[in-house]
Amino acid sequence: MDRLVGTLPELEPLGPGSHVCCVVDSTAQFEAWTAECLAEGARRGEKLFRFAPQARLAGLPVDGAVNVADPHVAFLDEGPVDPAVMYAMFRRETAAARREGYQGLRLVADMDWLLASQPDRAALTAFEVSLDEVVRELGATVVCAYRTPHFDAATISAMVAVHPVTVGTVPAAPGFRIWNVAGGVWAGTGEVDYFNAEPFGRALTAAARDVSTLRLRTAGLRLIAAAGIEVLVQVARSRPDLRIVIEDANEIFRRCWALLDLDRQVPNVEFQPAPTGAGLSPAQVENAR
Repeated sequence: MDRLVGTLPELEPLGPGSHVCCVVDSTAQFEAWTAECLAEGARRGEKLFRFAPQARLAGLPVDGAVNVADPHVAFLDEGPVDPAVMYAMFRRETAAARREGYQGLRLVADMDWLLASQPDRAALTAFEVSLDEVVRELGATVVCAYRTPHFDAATISAMVAVHPVTVGTVPAAPGFRIWNVAGGVWAGTGEVDYFNAEPFGRALTAAARDVSTLRLRTAGLRLIAAAGIEVLVQVARSRPDLRIVIEDANEIFRRCWALLDLDRQVPNVEFQPAPTGAGLSPAQVENAR
């Protein structure tokens, strides 16, 4: 499945497998975007959902075709965020939607529902990275809306970095973007340097969590500076059982790795050319910046 990657002015058009970080600084604009997004889903024959905090559910527009819930209450029994429970719910609801004759599932989630659990950036990153795999696997359409009054700029920036698509004004650009291609295969665009190496490391750690081999397609990464290389080494050394395959690395990255003698010091990292047809289109690279 070719996934939509980059920035959009509105929450449509979104095809199956779209995973969007919607940055919200205007409630009125968000409601207009949401109405358009859900209307598009209805036209596509998708089963529609909205997530929001319990206290906000009653104030949502009344529409019997849209299923509404607060995941913190409905699925997590007011406990901490449990990714396994949430992903099981997505799989269950998608299967039910298809049995009922729908083409799939479309969700717009006001991520304020997470605030009751107070997850830190590492937990949020792990949640969104794993969710990206699930969205791609199921061919679902999921919009994660982060409100600027309730999530700080650094957190929103980190969330934008782990969504293939962004809508809204980003308070601080992350500099890179990473998304799931298939199973343990991920693609990236942008640049990784001192200023964003930490969120890059969190994203890689999350992507590697449940796999024995992590493949990172780097054709769209224009630069991985020393700080980015250091983070990659840290991830590899923290998981000596993990095989990390860097595909289509540029010459500067590959030369720096060799000059630092990392081929010998970090043997579980290897470099390979990208498979035929695995590269990003020029439009994807430009739009994903």
